[in-house]
Amino acid sequence: MPTDAVDDLTGEYIPANDRRDAQILANCAATGVDPTMANLGGFFSSYSVEVQQGGSLELDPEESESWTVGFAFEQNFSNDI
Repeated sequence: MPTDAVDDLTGEYIPANDRRDAQILANCAATGVDPTMANLGGFFSSYSVEVQQGGSLELDPEESESWTVGFAFEQNFSNDI
């Protein structure tokens, strides 16, 4: 956060002095980071964001049939080069 956006005496956030792009502020909010506290005073701050994932226990196992073919070819005339 720009240091101009923080009052030196009270430490309060001053939105009118924050020159960051609105998209940056929106990205912070979308990832759960308070844009008014990010990098406060020029120091690095770390934040945790909760992530939830899941699946269905009602899914059936998948099955497939496949085959693979391969071969090895050795050319004797170029091995001495």
